[in-house]
Amino acid sequence: MNTVLPPTDNQVAAMRQRVMTEISTVTRRRRRRGGLTLGAALLGAVALTGGAFAATQASVEARNNTVECYTAADTSAVHATATIADNDANTSSTLTPTQQRVQNAIAQCEAGWNAVPTDPDAPASTADVAHPTACQLGDGRLAVFPNQDDESSSSFCAGLELAVPSA
Repeated sequence: MNTVLPPTDNQVAAMRQRVMTEISTVTRRRRRRGGLTLGAALLGAVALTGGAFAATQASVEARNNTVECYTAADTSAVHATATIADNDANTSSTLTPTQQRVQNAIAQCEAGWNAVPTDPDAPASTADVAHPTACQLGDGRLAVFPNQDDESSSSFCAGLELAVPSA
C-alpha cells in the first residue's frame, strides 16, 4: 500500500510562490491585452464612424432629383419617394441651389398628392396636404411634410428633428 504524505512546509511555500507568480503574470498579460484591445476598438470605432458618415450622405444626383413625400408631419409615417422629372441638373455633379431644390420638391410632392389613381380599386380621394414644407433629411435629400399650423420652416423642421434645407 502506498502512503501519501502531506507536503512539507518548504513544498507548500514553493507552491504558494509559484501560484502567486502565475497570478501576477496572468494579470499583467490581461492588462496588456486589454489595453491593446481597447486601443484597437477605439481605432476601429473612429474608422467606422468616418466611413458611416461618408456613406450616409446621398449623392449630388440623389439630392437634386429625389424627394420623400409625407402625408403626415411625422418621419415614421408612410411616405413615397418621388423622382423629380425634367430636372435640368438631373445628371449634374453640381448641387442645384437650395431654393430651386425646395421648389422642385414641393411641386413634385403636390403633383403626387393630387394625382388621379390609375388603379380602378384605389380610393378616389386625394391627400389633403396643407402648407407643404420642405425639411432636409440627414443624408441631405429633401422631405416634404404637411404643415397644418403653417409654422415657420425653422420651427417646423426643428419639431421633426430635421434641418432647414441648406446646401
